[in-house]
Amino acid sequence: TEVSYGASYGVGTYIKHLIQCFDLTEWDVNVIEMFKSKVNLTLQSDKGIVYHEIPRINNEKYSLAVFYYLASRLNAKTEVYCHFNFFGRDELATRFKESFNAHIVFTLHYMNWRFNLNGDEERIKAILHNPTNIEEKRIKTYFEKERNFMMNCCDSVIAVSQHSYDTLHNLYGVPLSKLMVIPNAVQDISDANTSSPIELRKKYGFKGPERIILFVGRLERNKGIFDLISAFKQI
Repeated sequence: TEVSYGASYGVGTYIKHLIQCFDLTEWDVNVIEMFKSKVNLTLQSDKGIVYHEIPRINNEKYSLAVFYYLASRLNAKTEVYCHFNFFGRDELATRFKESFNAHIVFTLHYMNWRFNLNGDEERIKAILHNPTNIEEKRIKTYFEKERNFMMNCCDSVIAVSQHSYDTLHNLYGVPLSKLMVIPNAVQDISDANTSSPIELRKKYGFKGPERIILFVGRLERNKGIFDLISAFKQI
């Protein structure tokens, strides 16, 4: 993972729940967080999981330095799986493949062009075909970097929704043999399994016949909350 806006929310939650799925008698699990705003490297262990916080350095060889640090902790015969949650770590992924025959897994949490174009797939197709200004050329360049990372560096690409899966195959051209859908999930610790719907409605202050639509996410335009509010009027 990397220090970023997304890591503080969705990606961070994803990793927190993911590491709970490993049987630590079979796996040696390391969580590596890059670009920390610290002076010194931090290494700590919690409940059998090892956490590495690697400081940010303004150097083009940053990925190379991270690789050598991590490689020094591995036996050459170790079976290695590298799970990336952000684009742009091509060199790191390639070096692990070449040196350890590592299996590279990537979970796609977002597509950069969706932020710029509000998810307009017809427009991204037009830009990829013929960018007409500097901004569109920048969007196309970043799209191609995303595609190259998945096509050339990754053995498996995880989509967190069917829509992302379809986009990865149809727009990016990622072969189906690399793709899989694993929807986002969190551990169920609610009381919904032991309480009836009527009891839960009463607990949270809803009347019996009221319709309830639940939005779970940050209150941001790109999360679709404004579209959901507009849909209320039609319902």
